[in-house]
Amino acid sequence: MSSGNIPGYTPGPRDGQPSLVPPTPVRVAFWLFLAAAALQLVALGLGLAFIASPAYSAEIAKQLEGQDVPAGVVQSARNITIGVLIAIAAVAIGVYLLVAFYSRRGRNWARLTAAVFAALSLLSLAGFNAGSTSITYLQIALGIAAVLALYLRPSSAYFRARKKSALGL
Repeated sequence: MSSGNIPGYTPGPRDGQPSLVPPTPVRVAFWLFLAAAALQLVALGLGLAFIASPAYSAEIAKQLEGQDVPAGVVQSARNITIGVLIAIAAVAIGVYLLVAFYSRRGRNWARLTAAVFAALSLLSLAGFNAGSTSITYLQIALGIAAVLALYLRPSSAYFRARKKSALGL
């Protein structure tokens, strides 16, 4: 079967050669990655709101009750947590954007990177990450769906065509 006969893949302008225009599954994956990045922003906002809440301060104070800790430890714990949350969110959003834009350009390394991160996300679902929320589950589902779309037949043909084009073949 030639790549021109693959559903969702647009034949190129010259005698049925593959098009360098991203097929539908690659475009869908792009938007799924962007949606996952947006959910990461929502999760960050919710996390920061919780850290700013009196309930967070009360929980930290309760955990430190009866221990000889200097004054200001609760505020220090809050500040460290805020920094860690922002750093993790920045890295996650950066990875989502990187794989979204470079996968859309047909860069196979981005597709492989997305697959590795999807596998790591599946491990977190297996119980290695106790802090998961429904937003996290949705975000993981979006990422996995995007990766699956990148490995469909029209997507694979697109990535091969982009590689051949980059190599001048």
